[in-house]
Amino acid sequence: MVRSYKMNSVFNGVIMTWPVIKNKKKLAIILSIIVICLIPCFWYFIEVKPHVDKEINSFEENISHIKDPRLRIKAIADFTENNYYQTYGKNPNYTVLFFQIFDDPNKLRIRSSIFSVDPYLIAYFKTGACGESALLFNFYANKSGFESRIVGTLAEDHQWNEIQINDRWVQVDPTIYYYYYNDPETYPTYIDLWLDNPQAYTTLGWYGGYSTVSVFGTNEDLTAKYCNSSKLTIFCQNCDTIKIKSDNGRTFSLDQSMVNSEATFILGKKNYSIIADKTVIPFLLVSEKNANISLEHDENINITSNSERIQSTIYSQILFIIGFFALLFGIVLFYFKMGLKIYKNWKNKQE
Repeated sequence: MVRSYKMNSVFNGVIMTWPVIKNKKKLAIILSIIVICLIPCFWYFIEVKPHVDKEINSFEENISHIKDPRLRIKAIADFTENNYYQTYGKNPNYTVLFFQIFDDPNKLRIRSSIFSVDPYLIAYFKTGACGESALLFNFYANKSGFESRIVGTLAEDHQWNEIQINDRWVQVDPTIYYYYYNDPETYPTYIDLWLDNPQAYTTLGWYGGYSTVSVFGTNEDLTAKYCNSSKLTIFCQNCDTIKIKSDNGRTFSLDQSMVNSEATFILGKKNYSIIADKTVIPFLLVSEKNANISLEHDENINITSNSERIQSTIYSQILFIIGFFALLFGIVLFYFKMGLKIYKNWKNKQE
């Protein structure tokens, strides 16, 4: 009886609320939007996750007899790269909002920044570049009982993995293995580079070698392990921040605060441009001192104020953009009100 009373109360509440919603079309639109938003969630938990879990369970059963850790790693790499669609250097056939769609008659291929943190979606679409491949391998390896982590270089834009074997972190690069796996005749030497070969990136010369390497998530520095590296010591009076970028790097190799007038960094042997910042107006303006260096050996460099210039920060640029659009909006609003006033005066005269 209590349950029946509660159900009737809820039902009566809905009936009493219904007249309040005068426009039934608005309610229908709201409900439709809610349903449309929930469809991806239902699809993820009903289709994607069960499908991927089933594949992983089957894979783990197939490799359960393999005891040699290196053979197990190769099996995981095979599973990762099998039917994987490498998007590096390829343009999507269609782009819809945040989703890149690649033409493949055999399988739906979608890549998105929204997917890049979810191994289930990457495993389902089997599409992406080195970052997705490393995340997918990491997912499979951890599921298979290994301790795996993602490492790489943000400056030169590459990610791979390390697996712990006998208390030692061993390099595993699914992307290098991908090229050998799919085309061993073109990339025969890659079989020696993808596993337990920290010098692979110097050998390959991708981006002219790497400048810095670290563990993603902890920022543990691995530069000396993966690069032919040198020590760079920078002396700079009145510097707040040091930024270092290699000639062919995509982003800064280092962007670090200066605690005092001296800082030491481990970097790969490359050509670098160095920017030393000093705050002029907090968050708005900085003075910059520039220097260039070709790092072949351990080097010391003094950065002086000879090439000092005032530079705006990203915050001041944002404020400028906001101010510009606010001014533009104010001008438009002013002329709109003026036009409306003129129109009202004209209409009154007509009457």
